[in-house]
Amino acid sequence: MLDKETIKELKKWLSEAVRDYRAGVALYERYGYNRLLKRRFAMERSAATESMLAEELRKLAGLTAAEYAALRRHARQSAPAEKSAGGGENAAEEKESAAGEEDAGEVECASEAKGVDQRKDAGPTVARIQRFREKYTFLSEPDCPDELKILVADMFTAYGSYREAHARLQELPDDATAEAAETAEKLVEAYLDNREIREELDYYLEHRVILGRCRKLQRDNSAEAADIAAMDDMTLQRELQNARSNVTKWRKRVATAEEGDDGEAVRDATEAAERWIARKEWLEAEVEKRKKK
Repeated sequence: MLDKETIKELKKWLSEAVRDYRAGVALYERYGYNRLLKRRFAMERSAATESMLAEELRKLAGLTAAEYAALRRHARQSAPAEKSAGGGENAAEEKESAAGEEDAGEVECASEAKGVDQRKDAGPTVARIQRFREKYTFLSEPDCPDELKILVADMFTAYGSYREAHARLQELPDDATAEAAETAEKLVEAYLDNREIREELDYYLEHRVILGRCRKLQRDNSAEAADIAAMDDMTLQRELQNARSNVTKWRKRVATAEEGDDGEAVRDATEAAERWIARKEWLEAEVEKRKKK
């Protein structure tokens, strides 16, 4: 259940006469639950995704369809048109500005500061990693859950992947659309991983209990993960092939539902695709884990 201030923030965005799409995407990234939708909203801006974003934020705000229809719309001072890199509808190339200095910069400094002599005159990099450690002091406490310590390492890895993908996007020629789309998806995935882990750390800092929304925690603590770990190698590969096939199938159904402008079918297909994507990733993680043994 979202608190009153969060609901107020959502209603404020919904009531704007000209809604800032990026601001809405940031709200859903922070408070939404469906990772596939987060990815789509970040990578694609169209009439369909704008409508879907507003609908998802309406539900998060707890507004009924009638209350939403009656919501008073207020004009904004300015609403500059958004343009994605290259002039198309794919806004993933611009995710670096959306990531924000606080979320991304501190992780970068944390990873770069390893092995640096932490003296008072060591420079801004050490100062920023010290701020990170000062904020999340529980990481050095004896009773800090091991899961959170592991997540911090994953957080560094996610931001490294994010930077690599962003740099690669800048190097690609304009006609490399297929590779650009694949790289953009990796960029968004790494960004979402970073944000999910940050959310876990912030929640533990405030409540001293694990939130558990991060995909890695869900995977590691789930009964499904235990079942996957118990599979023999042949079964694991068969299940992975099946999961990949279902991801492709449900993504096609999402596209078909969108073409038919069937909102309910889009949501159902999106949820199914998200479940199969999660299973595929869990299976792939188990394959990689066995390779290292």
